[in-house]
Amino acid sequence: MSSADSRTIVILAGLAGIKYAVMTFIAKKHKDNAKPVATIDEIYFYPFKALKGFMVNEIELTYTGFKYKGLYDRHFMIVNDCDEIVTSKEQPSLVLISTSIQNDRLWLHVDGMEDTSLPLDTQNLNRLCGKVRTVKNWFNYCKGIDCGDEIAAWFNKYLKKTNLRVIYFDKKFEIPFADGFSSWDGLLKNWDMSSYTDGSPVSLISHSSIDDLNTRLPKESKIRTVRQFRMNLIVKDCAPYAEDDWQEFYIGETKLHHCLVCPRYRLPDELVKRMYPKTCPDVKKLATFPKIGALCGVDTCGTIKVGDIVKV
Repeated sequence: MSSADSRTIVILAGLAGIKYAVMTFIAKKHKDNAKPVATIDEIYFYPFKALKGFMVNEIELTYTGFKYKGLYDRHFMIVNDCDEIVTSKEQPSLVLISTSIQNDRLWLHVDGMEDTSLPLDTQNLNRLCGKVRTVKNWFNYCKGIDCGDEIAAWFNKYLKKTNLRVIYFDKKFEIPFADGFSSWDGLLKNWDMSSYTDGSPVSLISHSSIDDLNTRLPKESKIRTVRQFRMNLIVKDCAPYAEDDWQEFYIGETKLHHCLVCPRYRLPDELVKRMYPKTCPDVKKLATFPKIGALCGVDTCGTIKVGDIVKV
């Protein structure tokens, strides 16, 4: 290598170092100058796509979503024998199944069925079947490992089907970039990845947005609980729909960015129709309002706790 080449390498390395230092300084200054805009009021973790989640006081945030006791958000999913996903949009009664984590197992509970469970560790899950399936989750293709006949039979019995299987997402799989969703907002970054979640790793909504929506609905059609929207983070102390404008924001030690508006209106209707058949929201009226909630990507990982301040 010539001396000129060596000098070029040194100069380029120096410029890269300067660029990194400047970007780090700007990022720190931006965070230091960020102002409080809301407070984390509730955190929900959904270990199984389409089933009920549960509330937690704190949770680990990773680039691919939330992680709790070794499981990722929407870690398990139901598919049919054509490797198509099965969700509460097609089978609303799935949302009546509760989930809990006890003794290193994920337990499922629903009226009329005996409780069943799945192991949390990959080694034991692989022993159940181990077959790798490739499924289409909205615009992305992703892989999953079949969880065996016993859990499949449980869901087939509950839903009165014969062709259902359960898969889980193993960390060894490549997680697809959520580029198919970019047409909604175009704010996806090149590291925004989604396995079994819809479009982005994290979802967020404010109490005030739902309260505002309820002022526009007749009494018999009001949204009964924020859980109908199946969001991860519920915030308070902000104006209605304020979350739509948080392009970049901080929660505790983490940093997130707005990716997409959340295209969820039929799901709340279907949930309420099943749970409260006499008081179902008017979908036509819902469709005239702004889309509620935000799908978010992750810039900086860390822990999020109830009571953390959201800063922009």
